[in-house]
Amino acid sequence: MDEAKLDAFSDLLLQIYRTSAELPLDAYQDGVLNLLKSVVPFDSSMWGTATYVDGQGLDIHTIQLHNQSVQMIQEYESVKHLDTTAAMVEGKQQTTQAFHCGSWFADSRFGAYREFQARHEIENVMISAYTDMNTMAAQWVSLFRADEDQHCRPEQLRMLSRIAPHLMQGLRHNRMRHMNSLS
Repeated sequence: MDEAKLDAFSDLLLQIYRTSAELPLDAYQDGVLNLLKSVVPFDSSMWGTATYVDGQGLDIHTIQLHNQSVQMIQEYESVKHLDTTAAMVEGKQQTTQAFHCGSWFADSRFGAYREFQARHEIENVMISAYTDMNTMAAQWVSLFRADEDQHCRPEQLRMLSRIAPHLMQGLRHNRMRHMNSLS
C-alpha cells in the first residue's frame, strides 16, 4: 500500500473513533456507515448482533438498519430459514464474505427469499462478522448493493475486512461513553 493510501486509511480510522466520541448513541452507526461509503460503496445495510439457530436462521438480538425500513426485518422473519448466508459466518471467529444474490440463491427453492431481496433492493452483499466463540453470539455488518451488476471487488472486501473491527470497536466506545454519561 502506498503512502497516500495509508494516509487515507489512517484518516478514516481517526474519523471512526472521533465519530464514536462525538455522536450520540442513536447516530453513531449511521454516521460511520456514511464514512465507510467513501471506500466501500453500498446502498443500504444491516448491522446487528444475533445467534445462529440451526434450521431456523438468525435469532436477532439488536439491529440497526441504514437506508432500509423496519418492514425489511418484519419480512425477514418469514424467510430467514432460507438465508443460507447466515450459516457461512456461523462458527467462525472472524470472517468477511461477499456474494451475488442471483448466483448464491439461484435454486428455485429460494424463490421467496429472492423476492424478499428484490423488494428491498438487495442484489449484492458484503458481510463482515465476529463471533464470540464462548457464547456463539455474533456481531455483523451487512452492506447491500441494489445494482445486480455492482459486484464486490476483492480490494473492497479486503478494505471492509480491515475496517469492520474498528466500526465495531467504535460502537463499543460510543455505547460506553453513553453509559458513563448516564451515571
